Amino acid sequence: MKCVFCGQEFDKLSDEHIIPNCICGRLKSKKLLCTTCNTELGNNIDLAFDGVYNDIINKFAIKRERGESNPSIAVEEKTGKVYQYLHDGSYEFAKPHIEVEDKDENTFLLKIEANPNSKKDVKIAVARQIYESREELKKKGIDYKSKIKEIQKKIDENWDKIAKNKVEDKPAVLKSELALGGKGVALAVLKMAFLFFKDVKPDIAIDDEDIISILREQSDDVWNRCIFYSNEKDIFEIVPDDISHYLFVRGSQKYRKIVVYIQLFSISPFICILSNDYQGEDFDFGYGFNLLDQSTFTPRCYEIDDLEDLSIKYSYKLHHEELHKFTEKHLSRICELYYKLNPSKKWDEIQLKVRREIENIAGEEFANSPRIQSCIEILGKVGHYHFTEEATQEQQDEIIRNLAYIILQQIINDFWANQ
Repeated sequence: MKCVFCGQEFDKLSDEHIIPNCICGRLKSKKLLCTTCNTELGNNIDLAFDGVYNDIINKFAIKRERGESNPSIAVEEKTGKVYQYLHDGSYEFAKPHIEVEDKDENTFLLKIEANPNSKKDVKIAVARQIYESREELKKKGIDYKSKIKEIQKKIDENWDKIAKNKVEDKPAVLKSELALGGKGVALAVLKMAFLFFKDVKPDIAIDDEDIISILREQSDDVWNRCIFYSNEKDIFEIVPDDISHYLFVRGSQKYRKIVVYIQLFSISPFICILSNDYQGEDFDFGYGFNLLDQSTFTPRCYEIDDLEDLSIKYSYKLHHEELHKFTEKHLSRICELYYKLNPSKKWDEIQLKVRREIENIAGEEFANSPRIQSCIEILGKVGHYHFTEEATQEQQDEIIRNLAYIILQQIINDFWANQ
């Protein structure tokens, strides 16, 4: 076998991810790259993907074959508190959130919210918060430096207890950001298109030397080969309730081109030109991978009427508004899918506590039934509720019990009405 990148013969098989592992790809080949080139391309090219899609990977707990994705940052809409999604779909505070509440003339209460592994960050944040209040503390005759040492010592002494004091209720809506595109990503996409084609159609000639030179030198000429498709019209038929990688190759005798269409995570669309001088017959083939159920399928790719001047017709720089609309449409769909699969992630404080009260009364299975879920959803649509600061714990508990019994009574009434 010969390495398609360096041309050297090799005997040792190198398990190459055509769709990189860092974006949860499963499509692999053992006949394309020698070990040296595989490692070099992984470190210099594929690395551009690392972290780009982590928000989606972590939210939906999409598994990699090797390793785990790094946490992705999200911000709670109402409070501005910063959280991080972890690889298993859970989330925790990314940095401590601390509030100072005056109790009386010589006493103040520190409210600390943080994840259990952030003792050092908590101590730093506490010191910063007390330092910012140093003038008010001075008026009360409190030395802020001594107070910092005192509280940090208590944190050290009581950390095991503090770390176990978890708040069960999670924030309602978290906002995230994705930074898509860039030269590094374009190179990684071109490499993916190149290897995908060489794996399936090794006997058809393409512009190998030019593509390899672009990848080796990480050249700006990548933009002549990889176009960030900028148009409101979809290039793939997107299945509503999935998140997938799409690859589709088309050889056109009319336009003398071989083109690879790619869409990653059902969001980012690219067109890669592998040959500008194709003289064979028309052909096409494709590969799709559903990231949610880990299944493969053959994607449906829509025709682009004219393959001439693709870098001008679909250039991001010339048509960024169209790309923004395209991306926003699919990001909105994925956000809706996330809350459809995880409805409680969007519930407010009272909705969560009502569901917990129903579980206490009728059991977990009943509390997770579609009918109960639907009723709690309706409770949120009527209006997002939050306890006032004046409400005592007894009053809060009574409100929760009443709402839980109202839902249960309604379900009982519906049951007898249908008998």
